[in-house]
Amino acid sequence: MNVGIVRTTDNGISWENTNNGISVPYFRKIVSTKAGTTLAATVNYSIYRTTNNGSSWSDNISGIPSYGTYGLFASRKDIVYASNDNGVFYSTNQGALWRSASKDTMYPGKDFHTVHSFAENSKGEIFAGNNVNTVLRSADNFNTIKMSSVAPGVSTADITSLVCSSTDDVYASVSGFGVFRSVDNGVTWTKVVAGMGSMIVRDLVFAVSGHLVAATSDGIYRTTLPLSPSFRTVSRSVKIPQTRIGDTSTVLLTIVNTRSDSSITVRVSSLHHYFRTPLEVTIAQMDSVHLPIAFLPTTVGTFNDSLFLTHTSGSVGIALTAVSSLVSVPGSDLLPKDYFLGQNFPNPFNPKTTIPFGTPRRSHVTITLYSVLGQKVATLVDGIVEAGTHSVQWNASVSAGFYLCRMTSGAYSQTRKLLLLK
Repeated sequence: MNVGIVRTTDNGISWENTNNGISVPYFRKIVSTKAGTTLAATVNYSIYRTTNNGSSWSDNISGIPSYGTYGLFASRKDIVYASNDNGVFYSTNQGALWRSASKDTMYPGKDFHTVHSFAENSKGEIFAGNNVNTVLRSADNFNTIKMSSVAPGVSTADITSLVCSSTDDVYASVSGFGVFRSVDNGVTWTKVVAGMGSMIVRDLVFAVSGHLVAATSDGIYRTTLPLSPSFRTVSRSVKIPQTRIGDTSTVLLTIVNTRSDSSITVRVSSLHHYFRTPLEVTIAQMDSVHLPIAFLPTTVGTFNDSLFLTHTSGSVGIALTAVSSLVSVPGSDLLPKDYFLGQNFPNPFNPKTTIPFGTPRRSHVTITLYSVLGQKVATLVDGIVEAGTHSVQWNASVSAGFYLCRMTSGAYSQTRKLLLLK
C-alpha cells in the first residue's frame, strides 16, 4: 500500500504518516531548504510544500506548470530548482514562486530535453543532467550554460543522478552505462566504477566515510575504497598575474593532509607547461606543503594548463591561467632588457628541472650549481650565449636537499635556491 510521506522525530525509532493536504501521494524527490521549507515532487502533478515539518502541505505555488516533476534540488543559497516536461524552473523564495529558465537559452539549436538530476559544487555552480546523456553547468540560474556528453558514443540516456565530492569531482550515473567521474568541472568524463554491469543506477550519494553509494535496480552498491581524498587544496584554480617576458612570477599552492593517523604522498602532474615530469610530494599527518608554481613566459599571450594532484583516495584538478606581456614597447625585438636568472621549474623536482635565463646581448655566461655549504656540484653553462631567452636542464644525480644556482655574466650575478626531492 502506498502511504506517501512518513516522518520521524526520534532518529528512526518510530514513524508517522504526514500526508495532510496531499491528494496524489506518489513522489520522486523530497528536498529541504536551510530555512526549513520542505518540498516534495510528485510523479503526475507538480510540487507540494510544507513550512511546519510536514504537519500540513500545500500545492499553492505559481510559475510552474502542473506536470509530473523529475528533478528537485535545493542549493546552499536556498535557491530551489525543479524540472518537468515543460522545462527547468527555479525559485528564490522557498518554492512559493517559480521562474522559468529559457528553453532556447538552455538548449540552443536543440529540441527540448528533460532534466532528471541536479548537483552543486563548492563554488555554487549548478549541474543538471538530462535524458540525452548530457550534463549542463551554470552559475547564473541557467541563463548561460556549458554542456558536455558523459558516456562516449551514447546519444540517448538518462543522467539519473549527479553528486559532487568534497573536492568538486562530479559523479554522474548514466542509465544502463554505469557511473562516470569528471575532475575538470564537467568538461570531460571517465568511467570509474566497475562491478555493476549495465544495471540502472537510480541515485548516488557520498557516505560520511567518503564511500560513494549507489542505489541500483539490483540493490545497493558501495565503492571498496573511500573516494573523498585525504588531502585538500586551498584553491581549485590558480591565476598567475601578467608577467613580462624574461621575468618570473611564482605563486604558492597550499596542499593539506587532513589525515591524523598517517602521512600521504601526492603525485603532481600537468598537461602542458608546468610539470612535464610528475612530482611526488610527501605530507606528514595534519600538515601542509606550499607548492611553488613558477611562470616564465618566452612569448606574448595567455597560457592555460591543468594541474592534477592524485592520491590513492582521489584526485584534485586545478586550472592554471597565466598572462605574459611585452618586455618593451610594441615593435621591439622582444629581447630581454636586462640579464636574468629565472626560478627553476618544477621546484621541488626529482630528478630533472629546467632553469630559465636570458641576456640582453651576446655575452659570456656561467651557470653553476653549489651545495648550501658552497661546494661546486655542476656547471651547466660556461661560454658565449647569444642575446635572448634561454633555458638549461639539470638532471641531478646528487642527494636530496637544497642547492644554489648562480648565474654570472660580467658584473651581473644572481642566485636562485632549488629543492631536490628523492
